[in-house]
Amino acid sequence: MKDDLKQIIDQIGEEQRKDPLGLLAGATSLEFHQAVYRNASLPISTRQRSAQAALPFEYPKLAVQMNISNFAEELEAAIERAQLRSAQMKQVNQPKLIEAKRSGLRRL
Repeated sequence: MKDDLKQIIDQIGEEQRKDPLGLLAGATSLEFHQAVYRNASLPISTRQRSAQAALPFEYPKLAVQMNISNFAEELEAAIERAQLRSAQMKQVNQPKLIEAKRSGLRRL
């Protein structure tokens, strides 16, 4: 059992020695670029180029998407809803009219 474990560890060590960056056989391109820009023994220009290549995959850009298939119809519906709400608010906010009854004049 110990011999099998030691053999596996040696095999992994040989694979890592074969690749100067220490990447495993199934490493992705992103992992490659990360290994390059984290390797202090490489020239800074090489590391910077790898950092630039990896950047879009580490921090993707935010994008705005909009469906404009029925934009005109949706805009008309939104305007109509806004006008309806405005009319309702005017009715709600109108002060109640109280009619006063005229009585005789009072003098002091």
